[in-house]
Amino acid sequence: ILFILCGPEKKNMNETRIPVYIAHEPDGTSVKNMIHFAQGVQTNQFQAYDYGSAQKNQLHYNQTTPPEYDLQRLKIPTAIFYSGKDWLADPVDVAYIFDNLQNLVYEKYIPEYNHLDFVWALSANKIIYYDLLNVMKKYHPYLSSLLFFVLLFYSVTSLPLREHDPDCDLNITQLIQSKGYPCEEHKILTNDGYILGVFRIPHGRNGSSSTIGRPVLLQHGLLDAAVTWVMNFPDQSLAFILADIGYDVWLGNVRGNYYSRAHTKYDPDRDVEFWDFSWDDMARDDLPSMIYYILNVTKNTHIGYVGHSQGTMIAFAEFGHPNSVLQNNVSFYGALAPVVHLGHIKSPLKYLFGHSKDPEHFWHVLFGYKDFLPSSNTIKWLAKNACGSVIFDPLICENILFVICGPDKKNMNNTRMEVYISHEPDGTSVKNMIHFGQMYFSNQFQAYDYGSPEKNQQHYNQTIPPIYSIRPMKIPTAIFWSPDDWLADVDDMAFIFDNIQNLVYEKYIPGYNHLDFVWAVTANKIIYQDLINQMQKYHPFK
Repeated sequence: ILFILCGPEKKNMNETRIPVYIAHEPDGTSVKNMIHFAQGVQTNQFQAYDYGSAQKNQLHYNQTTPPEYDLQRLKIPTAIFYSGKDWLADPVDVAYIFDNLQNLVYEKYIPEYNHLDFVWALSANKIIYYDLLNVMKKYHPYLSSLLFFVLLFYSVTSLPLREHDPDCDLNITQLIQSKGYPCEEHKILTNDGYILGVFRIPHGRNGSSSTIGRPVLLQHGLLDAAVTWVMNFPDQSLAFILADIGYDVWLGNVRGNYYSRAHTKYDPDRDVEFWDFSWDDMARDDLPSMIYYILNVTKNTHIGYVGHSQGTMIAFAEFGHPNSVLQNNVSFYGALAPVVHLGHIKSPLKYLFGHSKDPEHFWHVLFGYKDFLPSSNTIKWLAKNACGSVIFDPLICENILFVICGPDKKNMNNTRMEVYISHEPDGTSVKNMIHFGQMYFSNQFQAYDYGSPEKNQQHYNQTIPPIYSIRPMKIPTAIFWSPDDWLADVDDMAFIFDNIQNLVYEKYIPGYNHLDFVWAVTANKIIYQDLINQMQKYHPFK
């Protein structure tokens, strides 16, 4: 979370202090100040705030353009410490300082420091502060001299933006149709009033309405949406691949994400009641509503199901219910990066999940009572103008994704990064995130804990939240998992393997992170072909 903006960090930070750092940072500034920084990125000039017109600048500065600051007038003895790995004070930009500074008395280049290491690194005392103090003593022993302990963020470079990928601006229907596939949008009403947006690709590019095959439902993960299955090219996206071989592909969306922000009674922008849900409700209401709707529309009795991340969690919870009738209608289940236990996750999310024995209070104080990380125009703008720009190191955008899901060195199509981030994250409820936090702390596959025996008794007719079991699930299941997935850890996966009753196929994929299962350019060869081969045995497309 800290290093996304500031540069990679491998060895300099005291990780045990990260909760302290995040508790005190960020500390805020004005929107106007951020606009000023953005102007610096665009102009690559060290200049005053631009009021947007010659007339307004004339009013403020008595000239039509903002005045430039002149470093050559600075005569104070100055020491500079900078790094080659600082994403906010790039060596190219620091060169401007060296070219213009008139009284540079000391300069030190530190290759491996990021922007925060200059103040927080364990090694900063030896690498920086001793030298800083020695220089300071030469010029002012009472420590009042001005030193440019340079952590400059006034500009990056003046290189132009490249033309962004048009897929960034398309919704899921437009994205599917732009690749030559038909798309239908369906609205599904749950028993508790949520209206889910579900999308259908009835056949492939060369098919027709007379050749529609058997239905398959693809269900996205946490903070995701149905668009995740179609963001790559047709030969790389599972939804397109399944449609082309003859399946009737349905793309589900759970309550609260970008495509399912609707209710018969509550307004998601106004009513906190809309957000009173966790994945319990998705398993109990959303999943059955989608499956029964699809079976009714297609006049089929069975469906294939493929879930990723949270999409596997809600499936295990509902299909494994002792009285589940739904599993009788599911002939095959493909689990990609399955998540049931969370006690051993390596993702930095654990610092939020496991910060307190009372994650409910912690999350409400931090994030309120409504939505968490919804889709926003700000994210879309940043995706196009940062990830889709030649002025930012692409590692910044990659790390926005990989800081949560695990490292990725070779599987992702980096040229699609702006598309991914334009469409992600897609939001969920704060309550759902609290539920994940409870699971991290308890390492149990169980329902939402309302915080007291009395409240749990009211909701569940027992004083503790009920624990889900996957043992009653009889659906033929194929599992694809990785030791490098920071959200589906090897130790947590053991619970699934110890309890699943009808595991028909399992594939271990080293080098894949949590997102690679849906976005990797190699996923077709490494996962999807095996997945389809297994699906054909239990749920053939005809």
